[in-house]
Formats: sequence, structure tokens, C-alpha cells
Amino acid sequence: MYTLAELYPTRIAKSLGINYGRYMVKLNHPDKFTMGEIVRLADLLDIEPDMITKVIYAELK
Repeated sequence: MYTLAELYPTRIAKSLGINYGRYMVKLNHPDKFTMGEIVRLADLLDIEPDMITKVIYAELK
């Protein structure tokens, strides 16, 4: 998730409908992302949502 912090964080936060500070908190605590945010993030990155959920799951272990 830290890699995402380097990819236009203000633009991604705006696209997710959250402010920059909240986005950074969620990157540090990825379990706080909602399913809707995960789906929108996957659309922005042109990847499948399950890839993001797998990363989140791995970071929570």
C-alpha cells in the first residue's frame, strides 16, 4: 500500500471522494478502506479489486 502513496496521492484521494489526510491514514491502516473505495481504487489503477484486497489481507497478517 505504501507504493500507492507515491502515485499522485492528492488525485487518488479526490477520485475516491476523501481528503488527502484521510487517504494517508487509510494507506497506513488499509483495513479502513471501504469496499466501495477499493472498487474505485481498482478502477483508477486498472486492476481487479481482489488484487487490492489480497494486498490488504497480506499487510494485516
